[in-house]
Amino acid sequence: MSENQNKLMELVAREVEKNHGVVFLATLKEEGYPNQASLNYLKKEGFEKISGGIYLSPLYYEDEMYIYQKRFAKGVYSHETALYLHGLSDTTPFIYTMTFPRGYHSKKIKEQPVSLVWKERSVWQEDQMTVKSSNGNDIVIYSMERTLCDMFSTRYEADKDTLLQAIIKYMRRPDKNIPKLLNLAEKYNVLDKIKTYVEVLL
Repeated sequence: MSENQNKLMELVAREVEKNHGVVFLATLKEEGYPNQASLNYLKKEGFEKISGGIYLSPLYYEDEMYIYQKRFAKGVYSHETALYLHGLSDTTPFIYTMTFPRGYHSKKIKEQPVSLVWKERSVWQEDQMTVKSSNGNDIVIYSMERTLCDMFSTRYEADKDTLLQAIIKYMRRPDKNIPKLLNLAEKYNVLDKIKTYVEVLL
């Protein structure tokens, strides 16, 4: 094996470890390896193409949430999906809800199990945080408090049972931040709704 092939093999191994099995063709290209050379190596090693320019090691399972966020980088996991990731819902999402800045469009995302919500860019940027996916990859979601406010919005048709379970679970959390929740609720015009639940559950 040539020195160049050895270096490619080492680079792929590092990427696999860093991304929990995922290799991005763009990363290999940035390191000086032409697409065809990289593709030949990945194919030989049994990597599976899971999206354009994204390949999965045969030793790993696909991390859908991580992949979707890499493909649609402006998407922030929100609403029911964020509730699940925060442990405020027991329902595993089969369709992922992502919030995008208003004006964002992608034909490819319409083919995926993703429900889109649009917000003004200033609102979209607020209160984002990073958590680990089930596979240990970093994904971006909204905070618990922001998520609850989004769920209570009159512009979003949330299931009442889901709302009740979420607010009850939140109020039992030792890391809840009620002042923050009420401040955000006032900002997003859902204070009366959320305050009623908070007062009953305190």
